[in-house]
Parts: sequence; C-alpha cells; structure tokens
Amino acid sequence: TKKGWYLQLDKQTQSLEKVLAKPTLFNRLIYFTTYKNKDTDDPCSGGGVSSLYTVEYLSGGGALTVDELSDLSGPAGARSEEVGIGAPSTPVISVSTKAQGSVIIGTTSGQIFSQETFSPLSGKVLLYWREVIP
Repeated sequence: TKKGWYLQLDKQTQSLEKVLAKPTLFNRLIYFTTYKNKDTDDPCSGGGVSSLYTVEYLSGGGALTVDELSDLSGPAGARSEEVGIGAPSTPVISVSTKAQGSVIIGTTSGQIFSQETFSPLSGKVLLYWREVIP
C-alpha cells in the first residue's frame, strides 16, 4: 500500500554511513555519495571512506554497471563502490561534445574520482554551449 523506496545504509557501531551531499539525477539514474568513518585511533589518518551509489530513480535498483537502456529493465545490479578517502562532494555530471557523460567526485583528502556514466545518445549527438550576450 506504500509507494516509493529507500536504502538501508551501513550502521555498525563504530562506522555509521551517512549522506552528506545532494544527489544528482542524470538519464534515469540517481548518483549520490556517502561517507563512513574508519575504525581508527589516529585522528590524523585522513578520515573515513567515500562511496558512490548509482540507482535507478523509479525502483532504487542498483545501476552501477548500466551501460545500455535494456540493462534498466533487467535485474538490479550492484549499487555502490568506494571512491576515495575523506568526505565526498556532490556528484557532478559533465557531458562531452560526443554526448558521453561522466560523473566526477572530489574528496576532502584531495582525491578526484571520475568515470563514464550511462549515456544512451553517446556518439550520436553533438552537444555544445554558446553564450549570447545582447
């Protein structure tokens, strides 16, 4: 009788997983990052672990390895992967002139994570930006 979905994040005693930044929606997929404390006694260790979640926006099903539109109608795959050390930024989507998207994430430890995203029109459409100032 209820509609919608949610994900249960890791809630171990010493390492609570939490969302610290806004999600990003691109081509039916939601990208969001989480942060999980590391179990360590060293406060200078650089912080916890950042993860990227990629889920289909209607079902919440794992879409980390989606590379074709037909993949979205099949069984759910993996939802997340570790992307670095330190607190993560909001996922940013960048689209090339060949319509290939990439998701980019930075962490507080200075790491940059980037990987190609699901882009159904990749290579078929030329995108460009033109600013007109009157």
